Amino acid sequence: MGSVYFRNAILFSLLLKLVYALSGMLWVEGSGFHDELFRNDSAWYRLIAEQGYPTTAPNGLSQTPFTFFPLYPATVGLLMQTGLSFLPAAFLLSCLSSITWITLTFSLLRRRNWQDNEIFRFLAFFQLLPFHHFHHMFYSEQLLMVIMTALLLAMDLNRGLWVFILTVLLVLSRPTGLVYAATLPLLYLSATTLVQRYALLSWLQRCLPLLGAFAGLGIWMFYLHVHCGDALAFSHAQSAWDRGFRWPWMAFFNHGEPAISILSVYTLLLLGFAIW
Repeated sequence: MGSVYFRNAILFSLLLKLVYALSGMLWVEGSGFHDELFRNDSAWYRLIAEQGYPTTAPNGLSQTPFTFFPLYPATVGLLMQTGLSFLPAAFLLSCLSSITWITLTFSLLRRRNWQDNEIFRFLAFFQLLPFHHFHHMFYSEQLLMVIMTALLLAMDLNRGLWVFILTVLLVLSRPTGLVYAATLPLLYLSATTLVQRYALLSWLQRCLPLLGAFAGLGIWMFYLHVHCGDALAFSHAQSAWDRGFRWPWMAFFNHGEPAISILSVYTLLLLGFAIW
């Protein structure tokens, strides 16, 4: 990339990870270097990376790893094949993901005539927003951001095969990948002329994100069917977390639970800012 802003963006992101890691060691007695980044659902990803998914289908009563989609633990598991344990492998993946995401973001936004200093400010602001430390933790969010940015770049470059492959990976990274994949054809359609929209080839090409989403979900379901006999294990396991189908706004505030209430206020503020 060759820009001082590009290099500074990478250094800023890596330094931020170091700050998060050291803050846990300084503020929580007995904490290790990785502990601040290894919290909450990270333990489930570690279980999957080290032991794989259970061979028995979920019963809906006890929590099982099937809720967590396979791409992130599989990628950490691949790095563990070099001899690393989970925590160093996950930290290495976090660093590599940030470098890749920053590189892709610079490539994408430069195509849209952003200046390098503007891209740097955007990346710094994004990572400093409250709750965006999840993109540095040992969670699947970091891979999701890499794939989403790569997808937008592939769409800009009209690389149909890469759009399909990346959408498959998007769905395999997180359940929300399905939602994102459903919106991508709208971006394709908004970028075409009226004549092109009615051309059969253009429609097929612009439906690649949906085809990739179905393919990714199909791969996951086929694996689960073979592995534990329940192709919808990821859905059936949700009931143990008191999850179920509901209207989207019903997730806000969740009966006054403090942590969810703070997240809800933050999300509503961001939505309002985006609409504005």
